[in-house]
Amino acid sequence: MKAKEISTVPPEWSHWLNYMSDDIPTKGDMSGERPMYFVTREAFVTGDRPYMLPKGSWLNSEKRNWKKVSYWEPPKGGTVPKTN
Repeated sequence: MKAKEISTVPPEWSHWLNYMSDDIPTKGDMSGERPMYFVTREAFVTGDRPYMLPKGSWLNSEKRNWKKVSYWEPPKGGTVPKTN
């Protein structure tokens, strides 16, 4: 059995459930015009794809260069300039 999410409660009922209003919402109240910032509800997707994988994760399909150091190579002329 899947648990119910709090985000599934419509705003009209949330208002009543949190004691902000004494009027129980009716079907007519829920069909009213909603503000433009209201969006349709999307499922809670924690643990589902797509999810972010760090660059070093084994599950990340992008290959990472694990070389963190570069080794010193002497100059081609064979002499190293002296410092004072």
